[in-house]
Amino acid sequence: MRVLSDVRGIEIDPGLAKLTETLLRNMLRREYGFTRQGPLGIVKRADALAVRLPEKFDIVIGNPPYGKVFSRIDNEILKASGRANLGGHTNLYSLFLLRSLDWLKPGGGLVFILPTSFVAGPYFAGLRDEVFRRAYVERVDLHEQRENLFLGAVQDICVLVLRRRSEAESQAPELFHRYDLGYIDAAGIRTQRGTGLARCGGEPWTLPVAREVEVFTARNDHEAAGKNQAFTLSEYGYRVRVGKVVPTRERELLLKKRRKGAMPLLWASAIRPDGSFDFEAAGRFGNALWYKPREGDSTVYSSTKPSVIVQRTSNRDQNRRLNAAVVPKSFRDEFADGFLAENHVIIIEALSARPSISPTMLVKLLNAGVTNERFSAVSGSFSVSAKLLQRLALPDPEAIRAIQSGVFEHGLRLLFEKLGEVLVQRKTSDTPRDPNNSVDELCDLGGSGAVDKDSGFKGRTVA
Repeated sequence: MRVLSDVRGIEIDPGLAKLTETLLRNMLRREYGFTRQGPLGIVKRADALAVRLPEKFDIVIGNPPYGKVFSRIDNEILKASGRANLGGHTNLYSLFLLRSLDWLKPGGGLVFILPTSFVAGPYFAGLRDEVFRRAYVERVDLHEQRENLFLGAVQDICVLVLRRRSEAESQAPELFHRYDLGYIDAAGIRTQRGTGLARCGGEPWTLPVAREVEVFTARNDHEAAGKNQAFTLSEYGYRVRVGKVVPTRERELLLKKRRKGAMPLLWASAIRPDGSFDFEAAGRFGNALWYKPREGDSTVYSSTKPSVIVQRTSNRDQNRRLNAAVVPKSFRDEFADGFLAENHVIIIEALSARPSISPTMLVKLLNAGVTNERFSAVSGSFSVSAKLLQRLALPDPEAIRAIQSGVFEHGLRLLFEKLGEVLVQRKTSDTPRDPNNSVDELCDLGGSGAVDKDSGFKGRTVA
């Protein structure tokens, strides 16, 4: 039977390798009346990252392991992964994906089950760049289920379909190309959801959403494109920062009762589902509400200006991907020396007393359904990336203020439709940068450096 010579499998676990051959034998018997006895010789017991295969294949299908590499992988394997190896943040599935591409003939297809985080997360910019150089993205299908897919794990996943480039195509890839988007329900039924855009250089790709949206808008060409100019939070008059306090590393500095020199500490639970602010909420969950910096520590990262806070973690079970609340003026007046936030909070702080859109209106904008729908297209992770939030394409603030309150959602959707794209792509030099805040590096989605480095804080967080 031809399948015995054409099909090969690799499995490192002996028990799973034997089970796979048993399932294959049962399928061949059921479908084709196959009755041959003895080993099939299809599944090779080996490490897929280390094994050498003398042949190339027409199609590779895989469900690789997920998890950080750390120091357990040979340096030669890491070196072969190119930009996908981002200095300690490489995920195992990245290595399996790129190794599998090497096994394909030009024009051959790859189908992998992967976490959705790779489509836009800053840590995976190198992986996206490597994939783009080596293959065409043909399709990305989001799977409805998060539970009952893997034993003991809840994971947002998608099905990635690639087509291997020829050597000549890999040497001179195009700047971008389109791919199909789909949604797979629990019954395995796929629904087409428009198209996405894969770009070179590790820029974010798109996940399917209710409406088809683009990823980027070019700067200063909105008239030619028939679209309105997109604004960013920076152009609204705000800067984006990630909370500096890492509670698990700084327990000795956390206080449940206020003491002299202590500063209020905002937790993600301060952002209520209805968009309101509740400082005491974290205390009801048993968390400390106060932070006492060490003697001589800098509090440059305390916030005193009008601010909006956003939960940094979310998932598809929540009504919104973005959950924001205003830090009330009464709270800021009471704690005039400023407040701090823990690292599951993103702070959007006004650069002046009168930004072009008020914090209250900004919260309404961020919590709106259409804004969340669009952000979800480039947010494959449960973590809300501060860098992607900084690049979110937003309507003209004057046009937002002109929307009547009774039809805000509808009016906002019309404004977004005139923008088209989700993220703004532009050079870092287009916006004045805060040298202490690497979130301001708008095009740096591949860096592994910490956000808001400061010697006064032990904990470090990433965007």
